[in-house]
Amino acid sequence: MRTKLMLTGILVAVWGSCLPAGAVEPAVAIKAQPFPLKQVRLLDSPFKKAMETNKTYLLKLDADRMLWPFHQYAGLPTKGQRYGGWAQKDCVGHEAGHYLSACALMYASTGDEEIKQRVDYMVGELAAVQAKHGDGYAGPVRPEVWQKTFAGTFDVNDWGLGGGYVPWYCMHKVYAGLIDAYVNAGNKQALEVVCKFADWAKKGTDKLTDEQFQKMLLCEFGGMNASLAELYALTGNMDYLALARRFDHKIIIDPLAEKKDELTGKHVNTLLPKIIGAARLYEMTGQQRDATITSFLWDSVIDVRTFAPGGMDLRERFCAPGEEAKNLSWNNCETCAVYNMLKLTRHLFGWQPDAKHMDYYERALYNTILGSQDPDSGGFTYFNSLKPGHFKIYSVPFDSMWCCVGSGMENHSKYADTIYSHDADTLWVNLFIPSELKWQAKDVAIRQETGFPLNNITTIKVATKQAQKFTVKIRVPYWVTQDAQVAVNGEIQAVDAKPQSYLTLSRTWKDGDTIQVQLPMGLRLQPARDDKTSVAVMYGPLVLAGELGREGMPVSDCNGNNVAEASNKAPAVPALVGASQDPSAWLKRDPGEVLRFSTVGVGKPKEVSLIPLANLHHQRFTVYWKTMTAAEWDAQPH
Repeated sequence: MRTKLMLTGILVAVWGSCLPAGAVEPAVAIKAQPFPLKQVRLLDSPFKKAMETNKTYLLKLDADRMLWPFHQYAGLPTKGQRYGGWAQKDCVGHEAGHYLSACALMYASTGDEEIKQRVDYMVGELAAVQAKHGDGYAGPVRPEVWQKTFAGTFDVNDWGLGGGYVPWYCMHKVYAGLIDAYVNAGNKQALEVVCKFADWAKKGTDKLTDEQFQKMLLCEFGGMNASLAELYALTGNMDYLALARRFDHKIIIDPLAEKKDELTGKHVNTLLPKIIGAARLYEMTGQQRDATITSFLWDSVIDVRTFAPGGMDLRERFCAPGEEAKNLSWNNCETCAVYNMLKLTRHLFGWQPDAKHMDYYERALYNTILGSQDPDSGGFTYFNSLKPGHFKIYSVPFDSMWCCVGSGMENHSKYADTIYSHDADTLWVNLFIPSELKWQAKDVAIRQETGFPLNNITTIKVATKQAQKFTVKIRVPYWVTQDAQVAVNGEIQAVDAKPQSYLTLSRTWKDGDTIQVQLPMGLRLQPARDDKTSVAVMYGPLVLAGELGREGMPVSDCNGNNVAEASNKAPAVPALVGASQDPSAWLKRDPGEVLRFSTVGVGKPKEVSLIPLANLHHQRFTVYWKTMTAAEWDAQPH
C-alpha cells in the first residue's frame, strides 16, 4: 500500500488526476516531487524574457526541414531543404528530437496552442514514417546501419558520417522527444509511436550477445537507458526495463559503483546521460548500486571539478580533480554538460532534499544556462568561454544544429521546472524566480514576487479558498552573508535559517498570508582550487565578469563554432593589484537598476566594470582575474 501511495504522489505530480494505464509504482520514495510545468507560470523576469525569445526562435524553425532524414530513409517525399551544420552529417536527426521535446516543454510552460500544433504535427509525421517502415522503426538513421548493428557485424570505429554516426545517441533524442510529447503535451499518439519504436529496438538487440552489446556501447548512446526506464514507468512493460538495463555501460558505471574516480579525460556529455539513466533506474527498481553511482558521480564532479559558473569540462572532457586555473580556455563549460548535470541534480534532490543540490542548480542556471542564449538572435553557445579576454560564440540560427542547440532549445523552455517541489504536505521553494504556482492537489496558489538578484528580498503570497495546514520550506543559500530573516504577515519568525539549509514554516495558512524572506547578499572572491592568485568575483550566486569591449573581435560572433575566430589573440586583461580579500573594499556598485560594479584603485593598467556573466554578450570578458601585489605588478614588463 505504501508504494501505491508513492506512485499516486509521483505520477499525479506529472499527470494531474489522470494516471496512464499500466503505470508502475516506483520502488523508492521521492521525497521532494517536481510540479508539472503546466502548474507553474513565470512572471516578468530575465527568465521569462529568455523563454519568450526561445519561443520566437522555435516558431521560426521548420519541422519539415528537421524531419528531412526521417522522410528520406522511409522513402517518403522530403519537404523543404535539410538544415545545415550537424543536421547534414554528424548527429543526423538529433535536433528533431530535441525540437519535439522543446516544443512540448514550451507548451506545458505557456499553453501556447501554436507550439502545441508543432508537437502534434511532428508526432503525426513520425507515425507516418513508422508506418512506412513497417517494423516499428521511426528514426533518421540509415536502415542499413541497424542491419549491421543487429547482426553484430558493426564496427564502432567505422560507423562513419552521413546517417550512421552515434546512431543510438540520435535515437535517444527521438525517444525523449516522443515521451515529452506525451507527458508534457498530452499527445497520446506519441506514446504509441515510441512504444512501437522501443519494441523494434528490443527485437533487434535481442540478437546481440552481452559482449556485442557492450562493444556497441563504446559509441555514444545518449540516455537510452533513461528513456527506456521512463517507458517502463509509463507502461509497465518489462521488456523496456530489461533493455534499459542492457544499456548499462559497464566500463563506465562499474568503477563509479565501487566509488572509484576514473573520470579524468572522459567525455562529459557522453557520460552524464548514462548516469541520469542510472538515477531513473534506481527510482524504478530500488537497486542501491544505481543510487551509489549517481551520488558518487555528482560528488566527484561538483566538489572538485566545477568552474565558478557551474561547468566542469575542458574540450568536453573532465579535468583532473582540483584543476581549474590551469585549464581556462575558450572551450570550457559545454552547455550540454550543464544541461545534463542539472537533470541529475534534480533527481538527487528528489531523493534527499538538500540545499547543496539547489545551491549548485542555482549557480549553474543563473550563470551558464541563462547566459547561453544570444538575446538578439535566440542562438546558443556551445562552450562558455573562460579564457581571459575571450568572448561567447553563438550558433547560426539555421546552420549549426550542434548538440548544444538541441539542449539549448529545451533549456529555455523549462525554467519553471525546479522553482518549487512538494510532497503531500510540504512545499519547497528552491529558486527565487518570479512565478505563480497552482498547487492543484491542495487547491492552493502560491505567487512569488521578487527582484532577485537586483535585491535580496522575495515575497511569497498564499491564496487558498479555505485555511489549511502545510509546511513551507525556503532555501537559505550557501552564499548568504548572515542568517536569513523571514516574516509572516509582517511578524518576524524565530526559525533556524543558517546558510545552505531550508528554513521551515509550519502553520495553518489562510488566504492572503504573506511570507517575506530577506537573504543577505554580498561580494566575495572565489579562488581557483589550484592557484589562489586566480579568483572569480561573486555576488550572491552570480559570477561577475569584466567588460572588456570588442577590440579584435570578428564582425559577428554568431559565426558557428569557428576555432580560428575563437583563437584570436585577446588584448591584455587588467589585473587586480593590491586587492584585499574583501572585494567590497574596492568594488563599488554603480547607481541604477542594473547590476554593475566598478573597481576602485586596484585595476591595472586600468579600472574595469563588472556585470553578471549571464548579462554579458557580444564583447570580450574575463571571469577569472589574476591578483598580485604592487611589487609584483611593478616587476612585470608593461
